[in-house]
Amino acid sequence: MKKFSVVVPAHNEEKNVGVLFEEIKSCIDAMPEKYDWELIFVDDGSRDDTVGAVKALIATSRNVRLVQLSRNFGHQAALMAGLTAARGDAVISMDCDLQHPPRYVPEMIRLWREGALVVEMERKRTEGISFAKHMFSVGFYKFINKLSTVPIREGVSDFRLLDRVAVDALVKINDPKPFIRGLIAWLGFKPKTIHYVAEERRHGVPSYNFKKSLRLAHQALMSLSHEPLRFSIYASALLFALCIVYLVYVVAVTMRGGVIPGWPSVIISVLVLGAIQMMSLGVLGEYVAQIFERTRNLPPYVALPEYDPDSEEGAKHE
Repeated sequence: MKKFSVVVPAHNEEKNVGVLFEEIKSCIDAMPEKYDWELIFVDDGSRDDTVGAVKALIATSRNVRLVQLSRNFGHQAALMAGLTAARGDAVISMDCDLQHPPRYVPEMIRLWREGALVVEMERKRTEGISFAKHMFSVGFYKFINKLSTVPIREGVSDFRLLDRVAVDALVKINDPKPFIRGLIAWLGFKPKTIHYVAEERRHGVPSYNFKKSLRLAHQALMSLSHEPLRFSIYASALLFALCIVYLVYVVAVTMRGGVIPGWPSVIISVLVLGAIQMMSLGVLGEYVAQIFERTRNLPPYVALPEYDPDSEEGAKHE
């Protein structure tokens, strides 16, 4: 029997855990073919009782597992932890807030059984999203695709299915700061696409605020593009061309007998050159920081031992 895993990063999702489980189970039970399946919740340092809610599910269902991170490492690290722990022949990832509708799971499985190694869910729109957040999302995809050598389709998020081949290839990359959407695009597997409408969050408030979105955009840019580094070269070349033009102007004025004040010209040159140098050093510093992070060989996350209800019951009896 084929087995698939569903990986769900969870940060302060106590009220959504049970609802998500029931909806996923209902969709799987209605499928004509029967599968062995597991639902892996990855607790990313929640401050509420998300862990308790998952343990309550484990007590009633053998299909539920819990991976608990030692602190909040972020959505991408939590997702990578779940992908690493998954045992299925295919792995579906989705968010815990139910904006990724579980009703699409059977269709994703069908495309996988037809041979797709990657099934991507492409969002047409998001219900209840603010105009500012929508424009930020649109701008992010347009900006990253202008600079990146690996294009990412607009509307693609971390709601997808990966075949075991793709999961193993992704985990082998071992990026300490993974941007999973970009890494999957880099792997090059041709995806099948399903369009969907992202629903409103059922309970709680989003953990992904504007600051975290900016951090993810920065992480994506540094991971997928060398264009910021090349920008300093372009700027320096433009400045050099302007200096040549200015030099020609100075020579022409001098030959006509004009008087050129020397001090302002020197100050302007020093300021412009200094600004370009500082900008270039700043860009280089970003990449040096990336090299530093990778040479430290730090893992993207630290997981506690997986929760085992049998061992916990044994400890109680002892």
